[in-house]
Amino acid sequence: MMPVQMPAPLFVQGQQFRAALLRVMMPGHASVRVGAMGCIMQPSGSIVQTRSTCLEGGFQKPCCDDNLDPHKHSIAAGTALSSSRASSTSLHLAGGSLVQEEQENDSNEVRQLLSLVEDKNRLAHLSTFAKAYCSRDFGGRLLHMYRGNMQKSAAMLEKALFWRQQHERLLTLREFKEATDLRIIGSDSAGRPILYQCARNQLLPNSQGLDQYVVRMLPAIEIMPAGVSTMTHIWDMHGLRIMLNLNAAAILALLHVLEAYFAEGTHQLSVVDAPLSAQFLVDAVWPLVPEDTRQKVAFLNADAALPRLEASCGADVFSRIRTAMHENRDPQPSLEQRRGSWSQ
Repeated sequence: MMPVQMPAPLFVQGQQFRAALLRVMMPGHASVRVGAMGCIMQPSGSIVQTRSTCLEGGFQKPCCDDNLDPHKHSIAAGTALSSSRASSTSLHLAGGSLVQEEQENDSNEVRQLLSLVEDKNRLAHLSTFAKAYCSRDFGGRLLHMYRGNMQKSAAMLEKALFWRQQHERLLTLREFKEATDLRIIGSDSAGRPILYQCARNQLLPNSQGLDQYVVRMLPAIEIMPAGVSTMTHIWDMHGLRIMLNLNAAAILALLHVLEAYFAEGTHQLSVVDAPLSAQFLVDAVWPLVPEDTRQKVAFLNADAALPRLEASCGADVFSRIRTAMHENRDPQPSLEQRRGSWSQ
């Protein structure tokens, strides 16, 4: 199977993120806008256009464009997701006084986390690409997630930065093998993107699906409006083929990425119509899932899931979800016919 390739953004490569921004600034531009995962918008405004991943959700514009506010761009620069409690990172990035003010207002705990990538400290040996992800926002979210526990926050920071270093090619090229029908199907009434996939359309073993999941999350982050920092995941398990999902470690790997690199980025994970034959996977994975994540997971049948989705989404988005779930339960359409609904 040929890999799916998505355009690559211009990523931050400098050791100091602010210095990197200033280096790419051009004369006559008062500020630099930043897209998700540290990608800097070029002055022309041209950047990654993952239109195919957004069309179904009604998103007709490039993921990083003039209509996204500086709040979202600045947050995405340092980390994949933002937390509303870290809204002080909403700035034009070139405003020196505001940057200095943020440094002065950093908590001691945040400073300690940021210092781990400096001088001869334990994470200083990582690549500049990896260290560019170590931002005030990301540190603040880790501390929030672990209730101020420095040891746990530092361990998760280390895990996230190592993962970023190991996956630089994935994050820059956004290239993957299509493993399933995962896509952005819309946003809920609060503006949180919704990612949907159905097990009936799974094409590869679950051990080969992580790359696609990460790449699909990037435009979801980029379309988040100001004040939104989380997304919803719908795992429609109808038609699950156990032989493609024997690897419980693959599920844990995805959950670990959501917990570390995309820390505090999940609003809810709905697992719909999980068959009894998959109970062994739940039994293997569930004891290893952190309690905070467990509280975000709901196991539902389709009859219970649809009313909940209808209550949280606008009519157009709910119609798309309901149609997708209906088509995926219709025995008549072939895989190629169903593929047309997610490959537009």
